[in-house]
Amino acid sequence: MRYERPRRGSITEIEQSVTGADIARSFASASPQFRLAAVAAEFAEVLRRSPFVEHRDADMAVLVDEAWYAADDLRRDRDAEELARLIEEVRRLAR
Repeated sequence: MRYERPRRGSITEIEQSVTGADIARSFASASPQFRLAAVAAEFAEVLRRSPFVEHRDADMAVLVDEAWYAADDLRRDRDAEELARLIEEVRRLAR
């Protein structure tokens, strides 16, 4: 993975091997941190109007639910709750 830190401008590259044992059998059985990261990534794709997002409103409904599930699993983590509220607000404004 390669990413740039927004304020610093420094680029970091991380390399890691992935095995079958590292992969969850289902999205629901993945860690809440992973699920929340996936929700944030998909939300970013929706916001940038990515051509890979086919059904924006349906996807947003799923994203809201998944964000709240992750927030619950993370014992009502403030950042997770904020993400869920932001997705709800964007969905409401898009209608």
